[in-house]
Amino acid sequence: MEEINFSSNNVYALTTVPEIKEALGSAVTAMDTWFPHVSKQLVCSWGTHHFVDYANTLLYTTRPGNRKGFPLEVIMELSTVVELHHELFPQFIPLRTTYL
Repeated sequence: MEEINFSSNNVYALTTVPEIKEALGSAVTAMDTWFPHVSKQLVCSWGTHHFVDYANTLLYTTRPGNRKGFPLEVIMELSTVVELHHELFPQFIPLRTTYL
């Protein structure tokens, strides 16, 4: 796996992870644009079990009340990134995965 490049303007952009950039095929993502704090958490936890834990909190809410949720474009990117993480780091796949 290549080293993460933090030299771009948005040092925590999803596409600073080479595998994500290749999978998404874009230098700028909807997640980076609209939710840079989420991108930062995903990039910082990439390749660890913390990534899976955080991704689950994004996909499923336990908070009460109505939530707006992510735009479809962001959900599609997140799904692609989670699937890629599972491919590259199968040791972190939860025993019961319901979102794939």
